[in-house]
Amino acid sequence: MKRSQRETEDWVAGAVLRHYALLEIRAMAGRRRPLKIWPDDDFVACIRWLADLCDNMPFTPRPQPWWDRKAPKRRFAYAWEVAGPLGQRWIVDTLAKNGMPWTPPTRADL
Repeated sequence: MKRSQRETEDWVAGAVLRHYALLEIRAMAGRRRPLKIWPDDDFVACIRWLADLCDNMPFTPRPQPWWDRKAPKRRFAYAWEVAGPLGQRWIVDTLAKNGMPWTPPTRADL
């Protein structure tokens, strides 16, 4: 699927998501409750999950080197693949809430 010129670039989406994750982590630590999408009330596990999720996201505009033939076609491909259904839902919902058009990577982008 071809991405629109107006779509948010992967590294921008990653930077925004990392920022929002930090805000969510701070809020969870303060109120001692996890995100609404989290399946139980273990806010510490939710904080760890969100930190791990965002650790894989691109957040700088560095292009992939031409000699790295195994590099994914999209910089967000690996982070999307390992995020799992819950992480993918958080990513899409967070970007949508902030009015950032973004199309998730597909298997062809790996």
